Formats: sequence, C-alpha cells, structure tokens
Amino acid sequence: MELIAKIKKNKIMQKLINFCYTPFFIILCGVLCLIGNFFALELIVYTLLTIVSLFVIVFCEDTLPLIPIVCIFYFVTARVNSETEALRVFYGTPGLYSTKSSLIYIIILGAIIATAMIARFFVSKSYQNIKLKNMSLLLGVLAVGLAYMMSGLFGAGFHLKNQFFALVQFLCVFFFYFFFFSTIKWNKEKKDYIFDMMVVFAVVLCLQTFWLLLTVEAAFVDGHIVKEEIVTGWGINNNIAGMIVFMMPALFYKAKYSKVGYLYILVSYLCILAILITMCRTALLFATPIMIIGFIALIVKSTSRKINIIVISTTIVILAVFVGVFFNKIINLFQFMFHMGFDANGRGVFYVQGFKVFKENPVFGGGFYSIDNGLIEFNNIFPRKYHNIVLQFMASCGVVGLVAFGYHVYQLFKTSIKYKTTYRLFLLMSCLTLFAISMLDNHFFNIGPTLIYSSMLAFIQLDYNSARDADKAKKEEVVAVQEEQT
Repeated sequence: MELIAKIKKNKIMQKLINFCYTPFFIILCGVLCLIGNFFALELIVYTLLTIVSLFVIVFCEDTLPLIPIVCIFYFVTARVNSETEALRVFYGTPGLYSTKSSLIYIIILGAIIATAMIARFFVSKSYQNIKLKNMSLLLGVLAVGLAYMMSGLFGAGFHLKNQFFALVQFLCVFFFYFFFFSTIKWNKEKKDYIFDMMVVFAVVLCLQTFWLLLTVEAAFVDGHIVKEEIVTGWGINNNIAGMIVFMMPALFYKAKYSKVGYLYILVSYLCILAILITMCRTALLFATPIMIIGFIALIVKSTSRKINIIVISTTIVILAVFVGVFFNKIINLFQFMFHMGFDANGRGVFYVQGFKVFKENPVFGGGFYSIDNGLIEFNNIFPRKYHNIVLQFMASCGVVGLVAFGYHVYQLFKTSIKYKTTYRLFLLMSCLTLFAISMLDNHFFNIGPTLIYSSMLAFIQLDYNSARDADKAKKEEVVAVQEEQT
C-alpha cells in the first residue's frame, strides 16, 4: 500500500489518474471499442481494456472510471465474429465465442477484472458504506434477483442451464449497483460522468451503424436498405437501435446544461439517422417522443437557450424542405419500414407462447428456456426472449417475478422523485426508456443494457442520498435558527 501511495505521487501518474475522470478517457474507451468492432481485433482490445481497468482499480481514488470500461466490453464484438447462425454460415468459420481458446481467454480476462474489483472493495474497506438506510433501491433489486433464481421452480424449467442464466441476470442487475454505490466517492463534479459515458456510447453505436452500411455490400441493394444485414457482432438491427434510443436522454441532459448544447442536439440527429438505417420501428417509435420532450425542455430552459432554439428551428425547416424535395427517394430508401406499418413482425408467436407458459406455470413461471417459437436463435449461448419485458417476467418467473419487478419499479420511482433533482429525473427517463423499448424487444434481459442500467441505479442512489442529506441539514439549520430566536 505504501508503494502504491508513493507511485501515485508521481506527477505523470497524477496526470494519468486525473485523465481517467475526464470525458476524454471515455472517448478513448470508445475509440478502442470501434477499433475492435471495425477490424475484428476484439481480443487485443479486451486485453487493453483489462490493463486499463487494473490501473483504475489500483491507482484511482475510486472506481468511477471503471464504469465505461466494463460497460463498453459488450459493444466490441465485430460482425465477422457474430454468433448469428446466418453469419456463421456466411463466413464459414466459428464465431469468437464458439472458439474454445478465445472463450477461455475472455473468461480469464473477466475473472481478472472481477477479482480485482472484489479485492478493491475489501482493501479500500468500501463495505463500511453498506447501510440499508442508504440503499433504498436494494430490496427491489434483490427481489428481482430472487425471482430470477426461482424461475421455473418445481417445474421442468428449473435446471442447471436455466439457473446459470438466472444467476447471470441477477449479477447483471445487482452487482454494478452494489459495487459502484459502495466504491464511488460522490461529489457534484462526478455526477455527469454517467451521462458523458452515454453520449460517447451513442456516438460509438451510430458510427458502428454507419460502418455496417458502408462496408457490408448486401446492406444496400437497389437503392434501399436491407435491415437484415445491419447486424454487428453483439446484436441485430433492433439491438443496435434500441441501445441508441437508450442513450438519447443523456444527450438532452447535456444539451440543457452545456454552453455548447447545440453539439449534443446534432448528435441526437445522428442517432435518428442511425435508427432509420437500422429500420427499427420500435426504436423510432420511442425516439420520437424523446426528441420532442428534449426539444421542449431545451426551449423552455437551458444554458444556451437562444442558440438551441435557432439550431432546432433551422433543423425543422431544413428537414421539411429536404423531405418535400426527396420524398419519393426517402420512401424507396426506407420502403421496408413503411410497408410494414404496425405489423407485429412475428411477435405474436412469442406472445401466444408466453401466455401459454404462464398459464401452465403461474407462480414461478416456466424458466428462461421455456420459449419455443420455432425461430432461429441469435446465438447459442443465451435463450430466446419473449420480446416484451412484462410477458418475459410472467412466462419466465411467474407472478413472483412480476410482483418483484413491480416492487423494483416502485422503489425506482420513489427514489428518483423524492428530494427530486433534474439530474435524477433524466436518469429516471433513461431507465423508463429501457423499459419502454423492452416492451417490444429483448433489451432488459440482455447483458450489456442491464449492466449500464445497474450502473445508473448506483448514480440515482448516490444523488438521492446527497439530496436527502442536504435537505436534512437544511431543516436542522432552520430549527437551530428558530431555537436561537426563541
């Protein structure tokens, strides 16, 4: 410990440590992600990210800079290493996670990071921060985790493979909330870090989408986009679009308080363009109200209100003219999306199956592997999903799961609204966005989105505790003044 303290006093080390707390560090993580994703250099990028994570765990004053590292792992996998069956047939080689040596190496890297995180937790005595009164979200999170672990109980769905997936889901929603809450030294300067991360992630996902359109020959045929080819290593078009929408509330929070808010508005336009390229109607459905609410918030009150109004107004006029002039070409470009209209695109099969499983297993559900819709799996690692977060809880975890999730959402609202701050309300909006897009797709039960969500819960909790303590101190001050006057 003395040696580490001595090393940290070095001027170069101090600059490196301070760099980890800046948005430029998050951008660096984003650049590494793009390198791995574009050029199939995942193992190199994973190794570099692991080394950086160890640096943060050992030398930084807290674990805040670890969040973008561990969250961005999910988005690194390249298209050529996708576990999608169609792409495996197309490339004629096994995917990254189907290759035993690669999988073992990735597991080792994950184990190193996890071990270092646990060591940091105990060495820094972060466990002293664990007090139930300061963790108003804990019981709801544990309730969801317990429901996961009991999924399929007393039925055929309760087996080792199901329990492994249930444990993974439990750790995803619980561990980051618990760990980062207890190991981050909270202050006002650090609170925007999560939003900075989401902005960078939004740009990264947009660039991945544009890269697919430019480099995958089959993605653009006869003047229109083929959405089935907008597939990267970690997800299909709907996954990409859903994650972009998930990041969008952060853009408007930054735009509201930044002197260069118009830059975040421009990024939001990139997000809409990327979503259109994915042809994901669900993402567009929820991105539209986010844009409208965001614009209204910026027009009503923001740091650069006048510039923001000019940018928004100008954009609306330009967009109207552009659509009017190139209307037919736009229709042709996105013809699939327009032709589909409000068609469920096969989701009805999921829903019928889900209600059937719930009816047969109403208390604990049929487990996560109960779905059997005859469709092709995205990968061979995790089960298919019901494409609806409520139905997923019902079919997989039964009434127990549904009640647990409801209780968690109740605690989330209560913690976000009591002693409310604009900061926490925007975080709540991001959480609700994840719930909303998960009403028609899989996102809440995918690892990457859930890890980001769990990290957000830690920030909601930390800000809530700070606001609660400030309110308490203010009331005590008022009482003290009143006592002096009497």
